[in-house]
Amino acid sequence: MSHRLMILATRTLLAGALAAACALAQATAVSGPNGTAMQGRRTVVAAPVAGVNADRPELAQAVIEAVDLGQRQLRLRGKPVAVDANLRVVQGGNLLSQGLRALRAGQHIRFALAPGDQPGRPVVLVYIDQQP
Repeated sequence: MSHRLMILATRTLLAGALAAACALAQATAVSGPNGTAMQGRRTVVAAPVAGVNADRPELAQAVIEAVDLGQRQLRLRGKPVAVDANLRVVQGGNLLSQGLRALRAGQHIRFALAPGDQPGRPVVLVYIDQQP
């Protein structure tokens, strides 16, 4: 009888130790080593890593009506829009070295303006979707 009691006590002790180890592992997975999961989320939002959550440009679609190389402007939707000196032009996944000179009237494009909310922001990025 004492042998059976000893086996039962050993099994109970092992089961308890295993349950405690699982509970500790679950707490570590949810809470992390230095705080709760929610604290970690607040830290990421308060101090994001540079480049990871950087603002992505919002792309608008248009058809180029005219290109003015001298004034560095595009006519889009009937209005002249300034072009940034460091304009990036992409076609078919390739960055075109010609910049503004690669653009022609009639091209269907997606474009992004410089960051900010002030009026008169220049175009900084153009994706050529379709040639005329």
